[in-house]
Amino acid sequence: MGVLILPMAVALCPIPGQGAEASQALAHNREGLELLRKGDLKGAGEEFRAAIKLEPTLAEAHQNLGSVLLEGGSVDAAIEEFRTAINLQPEAMEAHLGLGMALRKKEDWVGALREYEAVLTHQPDNAEAHSGKGIALQQSGDREGALRELRRAIELAPRSGKMHNDLGVALEAGGSRAEAIQQFQQALTLDPDLCSAYNNLGLALQEEGKQAEAVEQLRRAVDCEPQSAVAHYSLGIELQEKGDLDGAIAEFRKSIQLNPDDSRPHYNLGRVLAKKGDAAGSAAELKKFQDLKHAEQQQTAKARLNTGLSDAAQGHLDVAILNFEKALAYNPDFPEAHFAMGLAQEQKGNTEKAITEYRAALKVNPSYIQVHNRLGKLLLKQGKSEEAQKEFQSALEIDPDDSTAHYNLGTLLAVRGEMDPAITEFQTAIRLMPRYAEAYYSLGLALREEGKMKSAEEAFRTALQLDPQLKPPAD
Repeated sequence: MGVLILPMAVALCPIPGQGAEASQALAHNREGLELLRKGDLKGAGEEFRAAIKLEPTLAEAHQNLGSVLLEGGSVDAAIEEFRTAINLQPEAMEAHLGLGMALRKKEDWVGALREYEAVLTHQPDNAEAHSGKGIALQQSGDREGALRELRRAIELAPRSGKMHNDLGVALEAGGSRAEAIQQFQQALTLDPDLCSAYNNLGLALQEEGKQAEAVEQLRRAVDCEPQSAVAHYSLGIELQEKGDLDGAIAEFRKSIQLNPDDSRPHYNLGRVLAKKGDAAGSAAELKKFQDLKHAEQQQTAKARLNTGLSDAAQGHLDVAILNFEKALAYNPDFPEAHFAMGLAQEQKGNTEKAITEYRAALKVNPSYIQVHNRLGKLLLKQGKSEEAQKEFQSALEIDPDDSTAHYNLGTLLAVRGEMDPAITEFQTAIRLMPRYAEAYYSLGLALREEGKMKSAEEAFRTALQLDPQLKPPAD
């Protein structure tokens, strides 16, 4: 599938009480839009940045810059700009649409759905929002919901080739190939320049066993978008199936030239070269495939982890856990994913599962201080004092200046009734982190147990100043 292009951004509203700088900012914004219409992304971006420099609260400039950044592949930067636009003007629907698309590229389907639903709350007949929501639902596993939204999008925009193409992709994924082919054909009737639809139609025809028609459509995809690595790869696969090994080799090499980091053409090129008797060339390509596949898995695992962390931050723990599971499926030796999974399981009250994940993280990375601390705290809650102490001491062996480990060790010693060494640990934690409110509070408790009331009151007073919720305990 090709990159979806955002609707052309437009000025959202005038700037109240605008002065000279605000007027200049609007002029830069208008010039940026004109350059964007001409396809000059770099020039448009410079104009939108100039507008923002003059008037940082100009929401439409942030939105337009987000569109440029997204088109240029700078997804994280685009997300920041769209969010800024929305913060400045919450009802900026184009910004919500742009953010939804950017989040889809990050495979943050929950976040994307939230943005499209925000649009549909205000504009229930927004075809782009229905289409985007459908794509996000499809990726989330809700096939029926996806088809419902995509069909609604076509009802609202029946002459949109892109909408028919999107519906075709969902139908193909669900096994409704005949209807999918009809949608791809309709998409091309409406928009003969929709290059991705040629590729999708060719692949669907290939699955139907219609090789001659498939090759025809895939060649059209290459002619339509000669710089598309995906189109060359798809054509190579079909030529390989037909037995045109030389043609397949040429297409796979072109795909690799355009996108050398995609593992798939290396694998298929290796197979074809083996059939041609080029053992050395085949071995080299298959080795490249293995290296790239490993890198892709690592990258996908990181993306899943980041999506899961975003889900967890929003309180969607079940969805977060699914993403952490996917991250670990791609990379079982991913300590950060094990740690994140442990935290999520701990939040859900699944202590044993959390402990299992923390131990898995430490098996891969024994120097993971945060995990030693979290694991130690859970073990302490279970009454496993000696095991917990080993974890806190392991953290301090790695970093003797880790204030959290000193605090945790102090808590453990206080639970045992060893107040003098506990006080020492709390004081060390405070020395290392002077604004450690919890350490002051725990120090106060320990000092009070020792009968040092004046020092305890002073510790409680400092804790309260740092955190108003840490009120001194009642006598």
